Amino acid sequence: MNGLQLVIDGPVTRTRTPVHVGPGNRFVLPVSTTLQSHGANVRANRTNGTLAWSLQVTHDGDDPHERRLGDLPEECHLDLYAATLARGLETPSFYALKAVGNVCANRLVGWVAYADHPVFAVHMRDGERLGSLRGDFVHGGELTVLPFAPLVDWAYLLRDYAYFTHELMADSTWSDDTFLHITFADDPAEPQDTVAAEVSQ
Repeated sequence: MNGLQLVIDGPVTRTRTPVHVGPGNRFVLPVSTTLQSHGANVRANRTNGTLAWSLQVTHDGDDPHERRLGDLPEECHLDLYAATLARGLETPSFYALKAVGNVCANRLVGWVAYADHPVFAVHMRDGERLGSLRGDFVHGGELTVLPFAPLVDWAYLLRDYAYFTHELMADSTWSDDTFLHITFADDPAEPQDTVAAEVSQ
């Protein structure tokens, strides 16, 4: 991914506007009704089929370890109904579900979210209520999906960064204000005295 370059290709104005690519290959596209109406595309200096990206809804000042549950359905909707940025397993049954309801609130649709680092665990906090994602919902570990791994983008290089939230998004008992706290596999270990103090409590 070193040397990744992106441009906005305007087919009507025949302009190519560079896009700043920041740390972690993140970028923010300008909001432009003109570019949208012209059918502009974002193009990369990579061969077709060798690059995919995902979108992320964030807020200024967010802790990189935390996500808001209310943002994830928005990401899912933008991904599955609008952008279709990455390859996914979209069967005839998926399109049938999509035609009659909201697939982002359906437990049968395994939508994947991504973290910036390998994920060790994901815990939820909604007021006083606490919970955790099941172990098979992190590391891309859903057994029903793995046989189809060659058909999706995340399965190999991004598997450690992936976590499934469709069960959580489909559970209306968790509010949009629920915080997901992600423990990264490469987080520094807590000091031993801190751990001992927590255990004694």
